[in-house]
Amino acid sequence: MTDNLNSSSMDESTFYRLAQEVYDRILTALDDEDPDVVEGDMNAGVLKINFPSGTPYILNTQRPVCEMWLAAGKQAWHFRYDADQWICPKTQDELYSRLQSLLNERTGLQISF
Repeated sequence: MTDNLNSSSMDESTFYRLAQEVYDRILTALDDEDPDVVEGDMNAGVLKINFPSGTPYILNTQRPVCEMWLAAGKQAWHFRYDADQWICPKTQDELYSRLQSLLNERTGLQISF
């Protein structure tokens, strides 16, 4: 159970397990989409979400602070784990909701995680 767990209190193995769950969930959803529209590519702990043209979105882990970082164009979010959710403290965005919105804006697809 991870209800009371947060980025400041978790150990490294818990962080990696939770981060891998994020990657798996996103990759599973992207695998259902046309790779000529959007495609996920996992390499060396970094998830690139590629599009036919333009800059990919990048999701990676930041081990020292137990955060997931998302870069989309000129925007970036740092998500911290808090009670079963990855939340950006600065914007209060939840990781999956933010990524769904970004992908919808970029591709017109309604991808659900």
